[in-house]
Amino acid sequence: MLDNKVIIIEPFNEQFELVIDTNSKLIDNHMVSRTIMRYDFTVIRCNENEIECRIILLDLFLDQSNNDLVKEIAQVTAAFNRMFNELHLKLSQKGQIIEVLNMDLILSKWEQTKAEMTAAVSNNDELKKLIAINDSLFTNKDKLAQAIQNSEFLHMYFGQIFDVSFPKTKKIIGANVLNTANLEWSMNIEEQKTSSPNTLSVLVNTYPVLPLSEGYLNAAYHQFKERIDLDVLNFKMFQREERHFERSTGKLKESVVEKVEEIGHEQVYQRFTYKMTSDTEKKTRPQTQKIS
Repeated sequence: MLDNKVIIIEPFNEQFELVIDTNSKLIDNHMVSRTIMRYDFTVIRCNENEIECRIILLDLFLDQSNNDLVKEIAQVTAAFNRMFNELHLKLSQKGQIIEVLNMDLILSKWEQTKAEMTAAVSNNDELKKLIAINDSLFTNKDKLAQAIQNSEFLHMYFGQIFDVSFPKTKKIIGANVLNTANLEWSMNIEEQKTSSPNTLSVLVNTYPVLPLSEGYLNAAYHQFKERIDLDVLNFKMFQREERHFERSTGKLKESVVEKVEEIGHEQVYQRFTYKMTSDTEKKTRPQTQKIS
């Protein structure tokens, strides 16, 4: 930590486990799943402005699912993620990509990955369209870098709290949890008290700026208007993030992100919980114990 900012202060190597729980209901399509990913993260060198690091995807598997479509999507996702199973990056201390140092290696994997993805979705035209979109992605280095920027690991490690003085409140533009429209969010970042002097805990609460405009409501929920009455909905939407670090190094112990969008109708909601924990942290406390 430097000048009341979270930054990575020294090189280290650590392994992390990320568990993603999803509960989504979109009219007739109900999907419940749990995905588990494992990473090896090495900070090779760092200073106050930049980080050189390697991120290795060690494992990715669908642990639970109630829906065959989820299983098919998981196969495509697993093949797609192999494109990024070895990343060598130069990042800002905010976690923003400055340069993908092994870009040529990533680009060289696409033809084989595309063949694996196509075989996995031979009977699904919609997923075939997704592969076609990605085909154009992997001829454009800027788009590819943005895809890496949006990866689960970078979101879970850095979020929007690195290299930011807090407490801080700011407004941001971003998609709703259903990912159907953009809106303005209010984000509040603050430090939490902890019992350990070397643990820095940061809480981020993000809520939509109210009232929601008619234009947003139409854009976000237009696809459902034939099945539900948009005029009588009771909205609940938020994102809550907790991150716990070693104060002396900037090394992540655990991060938990909860995303919820409910529109007051049992046929439409989206709930996600992401939890990423370092192997070192898991070894030092019982699995059921929470950091406070």
